[in-house]
Amino acid sequence: EIQDFLVESKEKLSPDSLATIRQKIEDKTESTLQAHLEGDKEKKSHKKSHGKISFQKLASIIGKRWRSLSDTGRKRYYDLAKQDQERYKAQERQLEKEE
Repeated sequence: EIQDFLVESKEKLSPDSLATIRQKIEDKTESTLQAHLEGDKEKKSHKKSHGKISFQKLASIIGKRWRSLSDTGRKRYYDLAKQDQERYKAQERQLEKEE
């Protein structure tokens, strides 16, 4: 959007104005990137500070348990998922009727 504006307005703006706009864009981009990087640091430090297992380790444990389930054990979860899907579709139909 900003680049389109600059291209369309190039004849109307002085070189100094264009330089100022470009500098503001670069500053904003840099500050946004810096904030993103600092946010990542905060998240990582939080993850390490709670002392529980990491998400990756938790996913690994859940995956091992799922793979070790028998077909009848899995069927229970498939049935629960099917019931929830039917409940969701019924709610969706109800909302469509109300609109």
